[in-house]
Amino acid sequence: MKAFITVIGHDTVGVVAKVAGLCTELNINIEDVTQSILQGMFAMIMLVDISKCSVSHEERMPSFMPDKFEAGTMNLPGIMGLHEALCWLKGETIDAVRAHELALTEQFLDGALSIPNLRVVGRRDVTGRVGVVSVAPENADPALVADALGQEHGIMVRVGLHCAPNAHRTLGTYPTGTIRFSFGWHNTPQQVDTALSALRELCGRAVWN
Repeated sequence: MKAFITVIGHDTVGVVAKVAGLCTELNINIEDVTQSILQGMFAMIMLVDISKCSVSHEERMPSFMPDKFEAGTMNLPGIMGLHEALCWLKGETIDAVRAHELALTEQFLDGALSIPNLRVVGRRDVTGRVGVVSVAPENADPALVADALGQEHGIMVRVGLHCAPNAHRTLGTYPTGTIRFSFGWHNTPQQVDTALSALRELCGRAVWN
């Protein structure tokens, strides 16, 4: 994902270094820069790649806007959604939902364990599991594989450290993290097969652009 950063202000020593240092801290890659002095004012435009902009490896809330307020903002849409979900769950029953999710999880685990260049992280069966599975490709950065799953196959996953850097240190998946698949009531066995087919293709890919 590309973005432009514009810097305008009084010309001072070290301004470029300060901006570049902040970009480094936030894992923002600077791809091109143009700068000038206009009537004593410093002006700079930077083309940057923000696709990996994150501080999820930190256990403290970031100091920059708007992320600094994330922890203190009540999740009202989430609360409303939870209420509706609980009402729905009373009708379907927890046992039925869990049985469906674990059936899909078992199907996914059985297929994923046979894919070359793919590591299943955590338990290899459904004992003590919920409908969530993390995998780590051994032939590419997980972020590349996750992006290809979405862009090329229409499969949405969550990739990275999942707000749990110490858990990934324990699992040996730090700092790149894992790709996390979640299975729910509205997913189907056919969708699981599609996900496995996509993973098999991507984990066999020799060249990544």
